[in-house]
Amino acid sequence: MQKCYSVEIGDAAPGQGRTRSPFYPKLDVKTVKTWETKKSAMGYRKILNIIEEEKEVIKTVNGVGTKKWKYFQLSEYHWYNYEEVGEITKNTGVGFIKLGLKRDSKVTVYAATR
Repeated sequence: MQKCYSVEIGDAAPGQGRTRSPFYPKLDVKTVKTWETKKSAMGYRKILNIIEEEKEVIKTVNGVGTKKWKYFQLSEYHWYNYEEVGEITKNTGVGFIKLGLKRDSKVTVYAATR
């Protein structure tokens, strides 16, 4: 977990110290390198099999009908460590730059839910 610092804000009230606010330093490559980089950071599961079933369902209109259901048989988690996530992030950033994106450009990542 990223370390939280605090900074003084505003003026001190009579008889009191200055108010403090939490501050999280910007996350950069140097910060990440100080972490235990071999720890698991991000995981995913592969689809091993798609199981299709057809079931009878009660419909509001036209009574009873059938519907196809899909279930996914998933693998165990495969993990990326912090070092690998850093490399993936860097490569993604380089790809965005090659596509012509600039600082503060907006990017939408879309994945269909299953």
